[in-house]
Amino acid sequence: MRETASNLTITDDAVSAEIPVVKSEYESRNNIYMDAYKASLQEWTDGLEYINRFPIGSLETIARFSAPAVRDFYATHYFPANTQLIIAGDIDADDMQAKIEKVFADWQNAQAPTKFDAGMLNVNDSLEVASFSGPNLPTQVNLFYVTPEQLAPDTILNRRKDFVEQIANGILSYRLNSLVLAGNAPFEGVGSSHSFTFNQLDLTQVIAQTQPEKWAESLTTLVVEIRKIMEFGISEQELIREVKATRNALVTAAQSEATIPSGSLANAVLSNIPLDGVLNESSQSLDIFQELMATFSAEEINTVLRRQFMRVEPTIFMQFSQQAQALPSTEQIIAVYQQAMTLPIQANVEKEVAKFAYTEFGQPGTVKAESYNEAYDYYSYTFTNGVRLNVKSTDLAQEKVLIDVSYGDGIKTLTPEQAGMQDLYNFYIVGGLGKHSVNELRELLSDKNVSLNFNADFNSYGGTFSTSNDTLKTQLQLITAYMTDPGYSDSVLPLFRKNVEQGAKQRKNTIAAVKSYEVVNAIYGNDYRIGSAPTEAILQRDFTELKPILDQALQQGQLMVTVVGDVDVTEIVAEVAATLGSLPIQVAEPQHHWLTDIALQTGSEFTLYHAGNPENASVTRYFKTTDNQDLTKALQLKILGAVVQLKVQDVIREQLGAAYSPSARAFGSNSIKGDGMLLLDTLTTPDQITLVQSTYDALIAGLKTPGNITDDEVKRAIEPMLANWKTAKEQNSFWLSRLKVMHTRSDSFARFEAQPGIYAQITPEVLTRLAREYLTEKNKIEVVVLPEVATKL
Repeated sequence: MRETASNLTITDDAVSAEIPVVKSEYESRNNIYMDAYKASLQEWTDGLEYINRFPIGSLETIARFSAPAVRDFYATHYFPANTQLIIAGDIDADDMQAKIEKVFADWQNAQAPTKFDAGMLNVNDSLEVASFSGPNLPTQVNLFYVTPEQLAPDTILNRRKDFVEQIANGILSYRLNSLVLAGNAPFEGVGSSHSFTFNQLDLTQVIAQTQPEKWAESLTTLVVEIRKIMEFGISEQELIREVKATRNALVTAAQSEATIPSGSLANAVLSNIPLDGVLNESSQSLDIFQELMATFSAEEINTVLRRQFMRVEPTIFMQFSQQAQALPSTEQIIAVYQQAMTLPIQANVEKEVAKFAYTEFGQPGTVKAESYNEAYDYYSYTFTNGVRLNVKSTDLAQEKVLIDVSYGDGIKTLTPEQAGMQDLYNFYIVGGLGKHSVNELRELLSDKNVSLNFNADFNSYGGTFSTSNDTLKTQLQLITAYMTDPGYSDSVLPLFRKNVEQGAKQRKNTIAAVKSYEVVNAIYGNDYRIGSAPTEAILQRDFTELKPILDQALQQGQLMVTVVGDVDVTEIVAEVAATLGSLPIQVAEPQHHWLTDIALQTGSEFTLYHAGNPENASVTRYFKTTDNQDLTKALQLKILGAVVQLKVQDVIREQLGAAYSPSARAFGSNSIKGDGMLLLDTLTTPDQITLVQSTYDALIAGLKTPGNITDDEVKRAIEPMLANWKTAKEQNSFWLSRLKVMHTRSDSFARFEAQPGIYAQITPEVLTRLAREYLTEKNKIEVVVLPEVATKL
């Protein structure tokens, strides 16, 4: 740190070598979404300089980089009075301060701080309209209300003002999202936010994502909902719910403040610097809020909302996908807005809040077998219905609890005719429960720290859920309710299908999207248990198909529960007994199954195309390796991948300047026999494809040559792996993942403990032999992704 503060040489050669790397970084971010964001930013910051102040600059400024200019920037901005040094961790503060003063004592630079004149916002005195269109962009309707604002001192009074604004906009956002989830909105996604931006703007934004033909209806709905909340105000019920939700978030943060990671502390300090405020512990923020809670009123919230939306005329920013037909004109957009301002409106009708209906599931189950593992301090239980429970109490995150529920056999058992079923499962919570709609659940659970993170995994259905020890009972009841009585409401299927259709339109928009959606299917021969299902298949899925799959998974599959966190083990056993342990099922004994019918398409070459930035292309080279059954070989391959990462970074980035962040890694499967890969991946430009491929060839040939891999490279590859190993047990997520695996593989902890010994035996010679064994032509798959424009040249 001391050297970089003032002693960089910044030579001509170094700057020249870095220019193509920075250009590559610029181009990697330069896509249609960035263009849309910049177009939007330019409109709602009219008169300000921020649109011209992106840190990376422009291609023109990058091309003009010179060593003298960079050195001048360095001297102008790198000086003691402009420096913040943040250190958080298990340290002695006095000793650390003494070390800092000693190390930085000779840093002398009396440079005066530079000032940035951002300009002056042009405040709307009438309605403003702007549009942007691009290939396959989602249609969005944005309303921006922007006025100048100054940074206010951090006082209790101003904290209260911030809380009131947060509650007010939370209520509006809740209303808008309720329309979506009830199937009563013309848009698929919506939100409302209010913020103090750039330390000088008071910004309110209301945004909706919709279908191209629904833009007018969506704009109308947003305007009508804003008018309704201004005209009729909010209800006491809405205020109470939002205050509870805000308090719950603060309680959740306060519960774990004693065990907050050092990185989070450092980031909190960093974020607070430009605000020049008082940085509180989470419990202090909670105390402040609780003291203020009784002072909030519906009348005050109404006043805040009216001020937000009446202080200035909005800027309407429309985002469209390019279409064959003409896009709406400014005059048409204004006409829709003006008509929406005159439509008759009615106040919302309050609904009575029901009680949560899923508190009893039958006679609590009993434990038929239990054991205790002294070495790792965890308990295992089997209930009479076959449900397995592994539980470990920790103090790693105060009052926080992680619950993993895995049932059935997951995606791997789906047939080709069932392709896309996992997408519907990942959405099925929106269908609510048999006795509660999803909106009712939002209302009922607003003051509870519970989650609904259901997702379809390769080996099981279920998910990992984060909660607190005081809401543990409700979390388990909610999980059990969704497993036994999901609502399967057909009313949400149109929303599901609209989201699928919109996502499909964007699958070609960027090189990252193509690599995400198409590459896995290519290299695994369109096996949709591994890759993304075709859009047409996903759109055909409905709840009548999903229900028997989940019924069978629950009735006949395995059911494993893993709990880790700040819990009382006896309480956990009782709560699982009252929920999943009470179900009238007889689940199978958990077993680990290896699949043999999924394979990489080795010896293949694929060329895919994206519709994004024509300066973006990529080369990914895969080599089939093997699965993780043999731990020694699995770790050796992992280190080989890390060594290749060092080499591609050194050659492709540092020496050739052909890419900003080339990468390499190796990993093996725990579920598919013989499946594993080592890959090299480089995002570059079309004219550099051949250079990158030839560089890969040379690197791979070198890896097979004795003496090419050095002891230093092996050491550098292993060190971060060992560092992660040493600190792994400090995270609840480590214990959750290991204990989850212990249900089906009893060697999980033994494999973990064996890692340092295996790493110690890895030598350059070992890695060279592995390279010769696996990095061969017969094991190779080459995937090149090019811009579509390249096919038209």
